[in-house]
Amino acid sequence: MRLDEVEQICKDEEIVSKRKTETMQRMYERQKKQNEEFAWSPENVAKIIHLNDKLWALMHEADRIGKSIHDDIQKMIDDGKNYYDKIIQVEVGIFYQSSEWLAAGADWRTLYDSVASLTYANGYDLENVGDMDLSMPTNWKVGVFSRPEFENIYICFLMHWHFNRGLYSLQDAVTMDPGKFHISTTIHNELNF
Repeated sequence: MRLDEVEQICKDEEIVSKRKTETMQRMYERQKKQNEEFAWSPENVAKIIHLNDKLWALMHEADRIGKSIHDDIQKMIDDGKNYYDKIIQVEVGIFYQSSEWLAAGADWRTLYDSVASLTYANGYDLENVGDMDLSMPTNWKVGVFSRPEFENIYICFLMHWHFNRGLYSLQDAVTMDPGKFHISTTIHNELNF
């Protein structure tokens, strides 16, 4: 590769990085503005609680699926199925996907970056997602959820992840269809020959 080609690649990467930073800033400003203007009506609070309940249930289902897949693969290894010679990880993710909602003006590429996933690596260990121990859960009643409306409500990690750490706004929370969240699994496997 010639030096001018390398320089062009570096320049292109800088442009992409700058555009992503600008988009993230716009999305953050959008989130901040929509959260400041959010109407804390009983109807909106009920929708947020319903979404929280749905995500809490999905977290438990994702946990069950990940452990089951891992156990099934471990059993195949124990039974001599050598094509599963070394498991790298079983990844279980929870994603939101709605073309109708995206058409309402959200920048889907940036919001997609705020998706949470539970990762099982070499067993049941969860990696890179903060406190996700479902046996001793943390109540994530912080940030936008540290309000009297949620005094007796357990706020799950995915609500915190999407609406405090991510770029979704509270307005997004009340317009999202909880049925559009889905669980996806990926098995990463390294074969040794």
